[in-house]
Amino acid sequence: MAGFLESLLLGTENEAQKKNEASTVSNMAALATQYGFGQSQLFKGLAALNKGYTNAQGILAKQGQTATNQILASKKQTDATNAQSLVSKGLFNTSIQGNLANQSQAMTAQALGGLAEALGTQQANLAVGQANAQQGAYQSLAQFAVNKVAMQANLTPQYQGTPGALGGLAGGFAQAYGTKLGEKL
Repeated sequence: MAGFLESLLLGTENEAQKKNEASTVSNMAALATQYGFGQSQLFKGLAALNKGYTNAQGILAKQGQTATNQILASKKQTDATNAQSLVSKGLFNTSIQGNLANQSQAMTAQALGGLAEALGTQQANLAVGQANAQQGAYQSLAQFAVNKVAMQANLTPQYQGTPGALGGLAGGFAQAYGTKLGEKL
């Protein structure tokens, strides 16, 4: 009976306020934990993404070096075959030797140029892919932060207690005299 009279006279605002504040603090802590975990996962994903693209760039560079070595080895083989052929035909120190050397050099330059163009295109595509993937990751991180702010706004305390009879009388008294509660008259 005493609890009922106390609630009737004093109201339940303080009790409801305390419960809501405790709930809000608990919910904010849970939200901070979840946000921290989610944010760390997004950063881990971004780091893995960058590592993957770095590895791909390394593989592309190795493939380019291997192809360059193959082109240069092919040129050496062609030059050796041409020299052997000229020797066997007795044309070794003739203008034909110079023409064959120029032709071999031109073919090698063309092959190396084509390789450089292909590698450049692949590197550019790789860089664009990485930039797009990073943009998506950063966009996800930004949206994640926006969602956190929205969730925090939804966690503001809602006081639903009743003012009680004494609170209502004090409020009416304060309005009648034009002062706020707690201020001196």
